[in-house]
Order: sequence, then C-alpha cells, then structure tokens
Amino acid sequence: MIYTCTLNPAIDYKVNVDSMNIGGLNRFSEGHFSAGGKGINVSIALKKLNIDNICTGFIGGFTGAYIQTQLKEKYSLTLDFVEVKHDTRLNVKIKGVPSETELNHTGNAVSHDEKEALLEKIKQLNQGDILICGGSSASGQPNLYQEIAQICFERHIRFVMDTPGNYMSQFLNYHPFLIKPNLHELGEYFDRKLTDMKDVIKYGQKLISAGAEHVLISMGAEGSILITQNQVLRASTLSLPVKNTVGAGDSMVAGFIAGYLNTQDIKTSYQSAVALASATTFGDELADPKFYQAFLKRIEIKEIKP
Repeated sequence: MIYTCTLNPAIDYKVNVDSMNIGGLNRFSEGHFSAGGKGINVSIALKKLNIDNICTGFIGGFTGAYIQTQLKEKYSLTLDFVEVKHDTRLNVKIKGVPSETELNHTGNAVSHDEKEALLEKIKQLNQGDILICGGSSASGQPNLYQEIAQICFERHIRFVMDTPGNYMSQFLNYHPFLIKPNLHELGEYFDRKLTDMKDVIKYGQKLISAGAEHVLISMGAEGSILITQNQVLRASTLSLPVKNTVGAGDSMVAGFIAGYLNTQDIKTSYQSAVALASATTFGDELADPKFYQAFLKRIEIKEIKP
C-alpha cells in the first residue's frame, strides 16, 4: 500500500483582487477554499491515476474537518489522520495587482502524545509499503522526520521525502528511496547559490553519497534532472503556456511512484514523473490524467555526463 504523510496540512483560501489598498479596506468577489499540503497533493494525484493510497498526518478542528470532507467526497481518498487538539492552519493566497501575495500560517504545536500516535501508525506499515512524506514538519516537533525515517529504515519500508532543505540532514543516512529537492532547497542544504548545471549535479551526487537512493531535482523553467548511484538523467521540457505551478512538484513525486509501481524501471519512473508534473503545470487542474497520457508520449529521457 502507498501512504502519504502530511505533518502540517492547511486549507488554502485563494482570493482574487483587482487592486490592494494597504492599510485600508479591500473587497473581493471571488474566493475558493481547497485542501492543501504536499502529501495531500500527492495522494490526490495518485488517486487520479487510479492508484489507491492512504492519507495520514495530523488534522484538527473545523478546518481539519473541512479537509477530510473534501478529500473523501471529492477524491474518495482513504484517510487515517491523527486528530489533534488545535485547528489545522489556514493560508491565504491573494492573486491580483500588483503581484501575488501569500499569508502562510506556521501551524499550531503538536503535542508529544499526538506525535507518538502518528509514529504508532507508521510502525504498523509493512515491508513493501511506500511512505511519502511532504512539506514542513509539525510545529513543536522539529525532529519528527528523523523519527519517521528511522522507523522506516528499521522496518525496511521504502520512504520518499519532499521537504524543505533544512530537514535533509535528519533522514539522509536512513537511505530514503527518493528525495525531491528543488534548486533552492538543494542550495539551501549546502549553503550555496546554484546556477551552473555542473554544480547542480555535483551537489545532487553529494546527496547520493550521503545516503539517498534517487535524487530528483526540479529546476522550474529549466526542467529537472534525476541522479542515481551510477547515472544522471535529464528529461526534455515542453514549450507550452504555464497555467499553474502549485502542486507541480507534488505531481512529480506522484508520477515517479506511479511509474515505479508499474515498471520498477527508474528511467520510466522519471518519464512518468515529468509527464504528471507537466500535466499540472500546463493543464487545467492538479495532475489531469488526460494531459498526463498525452505528455507521457512526448517526454524524452537522456543520460548526460557530468
């Protein structure tokens, strides 16, 4: 079974404004609530490819209840969250003039007992299961990714990490099956500003040496690369109008796992990852299956030499 784990989920409240009057009254006519969180996005993307999976993590309050209702009613997902005392956070995304503005809540603290309840769920996973963790850690539990990774390592459970760069040191030596830093997160971890492809490959290979099995680096308009123990692969990019970037990285993770489940071939898994990320970026919604199938035929994977 595939499990996703979102330690700090959110409701994203997106509003559109024509202008902003800082310090004064602003009105808007269009607003939209949606369930947010990197692991949750991966679950949605996998479900759209008809891959059953279970969502876990922390959830609480009226905002958490809304997320669970949306995930069950809209996507028919199976949920196994730990109910926490505090409300799940609410983020505000303001689209309009002069630019897009985000107000992201850090999230309320998770208690020791709530953390232990989640770890007990993870201990019930079986060898052959895959756990996909995404996003920031829970407030008040800065070392939780290390505890999760250790459990997976000891029980021979493959796990995937798509987290901010400052968390990487917690789990690299537990041999994650896949990590997916973007260019900023890779540079953040090594305290470098990476602009040259040779440096990107160099530091990606350092993550392999540190323990990761596969390192998938997303680079925005420059595409992506996949680094393994003995290969560096580069996917072709598509020249199409960008419609949406939210969830593209999460779709990439979901696509990689979908490809791996079907073929156990890393090159094909990477092709699937890029196709599903492209379906989000150039499509009308998160991980649109129709775009995925069309783009899958157009993505080419080549090996490059550092």
